[in-house]
Amino acid sequence: MTTKLRIVSVCLLGVAATLIALGVVSGTLARSVIQVVPALLALAAVFTGYRWSSSATIPIFTFWIIMVVNSVVLVRMQKLTVGSSPALEMALAILAGVFSICGLIASIGVVTGPGRIGRLLAAVLWFMLQIAALFASIRMHR
Repeated sequence: MTTKLRIVSVCLLGVAATLIALGVVSGTLARSVIQVVPALLALAAVFTGYRWSSSATIPIFTFWIIMVVNSVVLVRMQKLTVGSSPALEMALAILAGVFSICGLIASIGVVTGPGRIGRLLAAVLWFMLQIAALFASIRMHR
């Protein structure tokens, strides 16, 4: 495994761990577990050496960067309206964002795979898997 793939692996694990911790702190553990499944599957693909695995991680990291930015904005709005914000939740979200940014940078630097079409298909598939996990976790709590 190359150094960049090791960084990608650590970042995937970091994202998953911080999101699970965030779920514990916020009381949404089941939801968090569902949402990190695509990241853990991508981690398994990286460890097993699939050539398309780095392409699968790009949408995972991008998704979590967007979600973290959204959470930080919402928490800041909560602070403006309610007067307080959950500091630990904010810190964990930011940490997940840092892991995602580092992982995205490392993933983009890894050019392996079955060609452009194969890498694109892997990225689209993993993006759809992450969106499906998000909707499944939302539906679960209705």
